[in-house]
Amino acid sequence: MKAAGHRLFFLSNMPEPYACYLEQHHDFLAWFEDGVFSARVKTGKPGLDIFHLALARFGVAPQEALFIDDHLENIQAAAQLGLPALHFTSAARLSQDLSARGLRLLDGFGPDATGGSN
Repeated sequence: MKAAGHRLFFLSNMPEPYACYLEQHHDFLAWFEDGVFSARVKTGKPGLDIFHLALARFGVAPQEALFIDDHLENIQAAAQLGLPALHFTSAARLSQDLSARGLRLLDGFGPDATGGSN
């Protein structure tokens, strides 16, 4: 999605030791402009406070964003704020859902691409 020009942010309920390890050992966090680890802000999903905090920090209005999460209760919380959301169940399904919303994906990625979904 980043390669297709979309801005990416993360909102994670990851505990602090895991967040530190992830930051030290995995480069994929560079894909994101910014992010929030719940352990560092002392509030977490599905509480609404963390959504308010993240949107303010990222400078994004709820209706301008798209929240993707694998936990239905977090999707429901986002909906309370008017934050469009997709329930992640598989990469193939997410690709279809993003395409249905008219979101551009990098050529060669998606459910119809050779080699499967990415």
